[in-house]
Amino acid sequence: MSGDQEKSSYTHPPFEAYLGDESYAFVSYAHQDVKTVYPEITKWNDQGFRLWYDEGISAAGEWLEEIAEAIGGCSLFIVLISPRSVVSQFVKNEILYALDKGRPFLAIHLEKTGLPKGLELCMSGHQALRKYELEEERYQRKLRNVLNGFLSSSTKIDMVRPSIDLPIRKIDTRHLWPGIESLPQPQPPKVEEDLPTEEVASEETSSIGLKEETAAPEEEVKEDIVPVKEPEPPLQEETVPSLVEPAAPVIEIREPDDFANVPVVGSPFTVSEIDYPMLWVKPGPLVVNLPWNDEPDTVDVTHGYWLGERLITQGDYLRIVGRHTNYFWDSDKLPVEQVSWLDCIEFCKALTALEQREERLPKGFEFRLPLEIEWEYACRAGTETPYFFGTDPDELFDYGWVRGNSKHRTHEVSQKKPNPWGFHDMYGNVREWVHDSYYTSINEGLAGEIPDEFRISRGGGYMARRKDCDSTSRVTNSLFHRFRNLGFRMVLSGIVSDPEGESS
Repeated sequence: MSGDQEKSSYTHPPFEAYLGDESYAFVSYAHQDVKTVYPEITKWNDQGFRLWYDEGISAAGEWLEEIAEAIGGCSLFIVLISPRSVVSQFVKNEILYALDKGRPFLAIHLEKTGLPKGLELCMSGHQALRKYELEEERYQRKLRNVLNGFLSSSTKIDMVRPSIDLPIRKIDTRHLWPGIESLPQPQPPKVEEDLPTEEVASEETSSIGLKEETAAPEEEVKEDIVPVKEPEPPLQEETVPSLVEPAAPVIEIREPDDFANVPVVGSPFTVSEIDYPMLWVKPGPLVVNLPWNDEPDTVDVTHGYWLGERLITQGDYLRIVGRHTNYFWDSDKLPVEQVSWLDCIEFCKALTALEQREERLPKGFEFRLPLEIEWEYACRAGTETPYFFGTDPDELFDYGWVRGNSKHRTHEVSQKKPNPWGFHDMYGNVREWVHDSYYTSINEGLAGEIPDEFRISRGGGYMARRKDCDSTSRVTNSLFHRFRNLGFRMVLSGIVSDPEGESS
């Protein structure tokens, strides 16, 4: 195999990035250099050195936290220098972040490359290997010495989390949803008024008067001509059709029992329009690790609700909203993603209005995002272990699509085992928007109040590590963010009585 043919075979990631807790090197490179970079880092991997790299996936918003975490936790930051990498803004950002966090630094110059002045200033004083100037054996020996020096120890490096200060902008979104269920009212019919008969008569009189003024003098008329008046035809009253006001439409008030698909406490419910199965979740206690407390707390979920057995799919979203959002779009059974918190609110309100208009959902019920407490309560399904299946993260591949089995993409919903209460994909595949946070869920005085533009998503996604996909995993994002690992499932809530008198 020629050298060019050998390089062309490296068009796909040659191995999985290291995701463990031992020391590893972060590799920064330009994607245009993969035919050179992949054979190079494959040699390092074959020698037993642990490496993290982005596996050829283009940078995007949701990768920022992953990349920042990987840089912050690495024992050695390696940048592969070429004319393509020094003009890549992503590579520049990674270099600056690694230097800012004080990571050990090594620049490997694959080709003779002039550095921009700013980059040259940042990298001055740090280790560098110029591969293009060295014999291969000498280059490999020097490189092994560096890698052994930083990666041979099993000492765990403390993760350095990025500190990102984002402006907090308070907004009121209530004006976004005025009158969603209102329908245009019919206007009353307009009736043209009949022309009054008095006006017609006056016009005729005026015409006769003009003729009389041009007639012969009065005395001559009296002597020779006796005017004969022809009898006027009797005035016939015009028949005016009686105005009958249209009868007011008869509005039939239907009781919940009249609906074929009424939600019943304790029973599953299916959303007719999108064939969406929902399971009843009865009230109960929840042991939760609140972010502001060191010790677990027990809180009560006081009202029952229905939660989606599966995630909302691309097909569901397209049917209700009428637009396509997905990054991955090869199946309508994939979870919908690249939807903001506001997009989810729009979907839930539109579906509520549609189902009630079609008389498939009684008044007093609504579809919405789950509260954070509701989501975790259903996810844990009565358990108190880190995962609803126990404590061993190796079992996670049986229950969710995460880094290590997802192949860097989403998968059709409900393909993995459900949790003990029957809910699929609570871990992995896509992170799930929730309506609020612990703080507003638990403090009844703040119910419904969300103080800023940031919202919570739960459960981890297909790019998350196993340790970041347990029952406590939570991420904060702006309500405007749309990422390809961020979707949602719905809650149905309302007040309805069962035969024993319970209410949801």
